[in-house]
Amino acid sequence: ITMMKKLDYVNLPGIVNDQPDCFETPDYPNNEQFHDVGHDHSDAVNQFDINAKEVHDTFNGKYLNGKVANFSDSSVKARGYVQHGIYQNHAENESETPIERYKRLMAELQELEEEFNKVSKESLNKEESENLNTLVQHIQQLQEHTSKVYGAKFLLNERDTRLV
Repeated sequence: ITMMKKLDYVNLPGIVNDQPDCFETPDYPNNEQFHDVGHDHSDAVNQFDINAKEVHDTFNGKYLNGKVANFSDSSVKARGYVQHGIYQNHAENESETPIERYKRLMAELQELEEEFNKVSKESLNKEESENLNTLVQHIQQLQEHTSKVYGAKFLLNERDTRLV
């Protein structure tokens, strides 16, 4: 005849004696236990959606030449990053090459045209709208003329033609 040893905690207050002991729980969490860990909802954090295709189109073909870039976190100002494409960060004393200048001017003309098109969609009177349309046409003509006259001279290899 074997008798079970009486457990030490049975007579403690707050212990349920009329139910079986449970030492294991299921491995899956309850819905109340789920916490959204990945997002910060603070006012100090700005959250916005990005369009991956638009970002890809913007930076496709652009690269940073790491051989001349300064990643040392040094407080001494280096030459600056030598970048290719539209996004450039030139040092003050460094002059633009003709290819870089051509690309910068074409990019600025494109930005100017987009700004005028954006403004023309806003509520303007007829005369202002006509003036903006005339400016946009002049910008487009300037872009075409510049591409015809100077584009072939400066765009010497396939890499340069992708960056315009």
